[in-house]
Amino acid sequence: MEIATLKNIFNFLEVNEKKLSIKWKMMNKIPFTKEQLYVKGDFDLQGEDIQQLPDGLYVKGDLLLNSTPIKKLPKGLRVGDNLYIQHTKITSLPEGLQVGGNLHIYDTTLAKLSDEELREMVKPGFIKGNIIRRKTR
Repeated sequence: MEIATLKNIFNFLEVNEKKLSIKWKMMNKIPFTKEQLYVKGDFDLQGEDIQQLPDGLYVKGDLLLNSTPIKKLPKGLRVGDNLYIQHTKITSLPEGLQVGGNLHIYDTTLAKLSDEELREMVKPGFIKGNIIRRKTR
């Protein structure tokens, strides 16, 4: 590869570093910019090898974490619509969690807890929608 081509590639990466996908950064353990903690639509991580999410993450749409090895949710997590944590090893919900839609907890230890216990666990946060314990299509 020519030196000029490599220079162009490095210049492109330097200019566009802030625009790199949050998902790509998570998978490669690269730090996030403040702007990247805001995801405008759905954030689908189903089946990905995600161990953790960054504190302060805000997903305006759905956050799908089904079938991931994640064990806990981050501080300050806000989800505008539905949160899917089916088939995960998550055993508790963080204080202050905000879910604007439904919480899907099928096949987790959380499914054994009552709606009241789960809603109390996230206070002063909230779960606006239903808590779904069964498989849905």
